[in-house]
Amino acid sequence: MKTDQFYKYSEEFLKNCRNEVLQSFMSNPPAGKWHPNGFAVFYIRDIENIGKLRLHVWPKGIRIALDGQPKIHSHPWDLCSLVIAGVYQDTIYESVRYEEFSPERQQEFRLKFGSPMEGDQLKLVDAWHTIIESRRRKISQGNCHCLSAGVLHSTNIPIDEFVITIMLSGLNANFEKLMLIGDRHFGERSYVRPEVAMEHIVNIQSFIAKNTQRI
Repeated sequence: MKTDQFYKYSEEFLKNCRNEVLQSFMSNPPAGKWHPNGFAVFYIRDIENIGKLRLHVWPKGIRIALDGQPKIHSHPWDLCSLVIAGVYQDTIYESVRYEEFSPERQQEFRLKFGSPMEGDQLKLVDAWHTIIESRRRKISQGNCHCLSAGVLHSTNIPIDEFVITIMLSGLNANFEKLMLIGDRHFGERSYVRPEVAMEHIVNIQSFIAKNTQRI
């Protein structure tokens, strides 16, 4: 599916499945993992011939993250998200890539997704970037935002805010487009994503019950 077709389909699909996803999470929440950038990820299901459906949650006051994890990153697939609570905020970047080191440039990293036991593998690359901020986005509840594979961005959601999105990622993954950019001193890492504790799931359920409509 071409990118523009994926976006058009995704926006309609996400709005139509919103209540179903929330009801399912309230009655039978799936296991979740903390993303290294500090938000909770709950896999919902595969959508045949389209991609994978997930619930992303930035709980107020709770961000379990990998300290120093490069925040600027791209994805190997197109994605589209519906904001169902709060205001999603991110920054889109452009970059100039160099093969020569310079202190003012940021390091490129490549990520290999690993098994639950071995964890994700973050590797240094002999490439450095000058980062240029392109635009900042604020997406309010009830609206969708999309991002093409390979586009650099970082999420900017304050810890005193509670944000929930339903995200649909496309099937056509190109892992050459997946990268992270950050401080070279962070180094190479293996990281097993911690599970979201039941107390945090209950906190999310409580927030959903009090702050979203039509469940």
